[in-house]
Amino acid sequence: MKTGFLDLLKCPSCLGALKLESSKSVGLEILEGHLLCNICNKRYPITRGIPRFVGAEHYSKTFGFEWQKHSETQYDSISGQNASEKRLFRETKWPRVMKGEWILEAGCGGGRFTEHLLKTGATVVSLDASIAVDENFKHHGEKDNSLIIQADITKLSFEEGTFDRALCIGVLQHTPDPFKSLAALVTSLKPGGSMVADIYDKPPIYRRMFNTRYWIRPLTKRLPPAMLYKLVSWYISLMWPLAKFIHNLPFGVKINHKLLIAEHFSYKNLSGEMQKEWAVLDTFDWLSPWYELPQTKETVMGWCQNLPLKDVDITYGYGGIEMRATRI
Repeated sequence: MKTGFLDLLKCPSCLGALKLESSKSVGLEILEGHLLCNICNKRYPITRGIPRFVGAEHYSKTFGFEWQKHSETQYDSISGQNASEKRLFRETKWPRVMKGEWILEAGCGGGRFTEHLLKTGATVVSLDASIAVDENFKHHGEKDNSLIIQADITKLSFEEGTFDRALCIGVLQHTPDPFKSLAALVTSLKPGGSMVADIYDKPPIYRRMFNTRYWIRPLTKRLPPAMLYKLVSWYISLMWPLAKFIHNLPFGVKINHKLLIAEHFSYKNLSGEMQKEWAVLDTFDWLSPWYELPQTKETVMGWCQNLPLKDVDITYGYGGIEMRATRI
């Protein structure tokens, strides 16, 4: 992390000021050290350039495994697609230039959206509870407008009202309390700040009965990530020729999804190997998270009504239910 970000960070337990101690730096980059709270005396490590406010044994550890395996899979600059850029700006409806603004990106993963947020000129604070932050740091840690931290969304290490914008894509359903996570996101915003988040849509019970994921997840989420990943890789390779054939049938994509094959054959610019790589990544992502808590649109509307928000816009989109709003 850059020394210039020290004053921004606060103790997530008591919001006390943090003091840097026993550090190792290269220029303005702090590579190793500790942050000591002036009030409660809690200490937080900085390792490999990243302040760490959560431990390794967090419920999000499968995501750390996932993004270490696929640190570049969904990067537009690697794949030649513009899938991440298109989703980011269509879902947020934010401008392409945001110089001088501060953006909180909660649940950054390996940095597929960080790549495009940084290009807007804004200062981007990207956090994730998993060690996926290490992959993000490899790509963006050296940039002057990037701060990457390992932290829990419900225990943010910033003062209330710090950010102009807050983003949370593909995350809320994987936290133990999605409403609490959303509320923390809103709290981080300045009055008038923009919030964008999404959450899986909860299908009616008759659809859940025929969704293979709901039947198998109670087992797969309990498997060690490395074991599950090997099983998924083996299964996708075994089913790949059949999945290609099924894709061209009526409702082929839906059939493949029922067969637990998260295929992306519609992305014509991807090579065959990259198609398979994306399928392994997304199928593992379906089966591995400890929490998956989809919600109805009515529930999400109720959440927003109970938070200090205005100009609330709730629609169906990429991640299921999308929320756009302004903090009062």
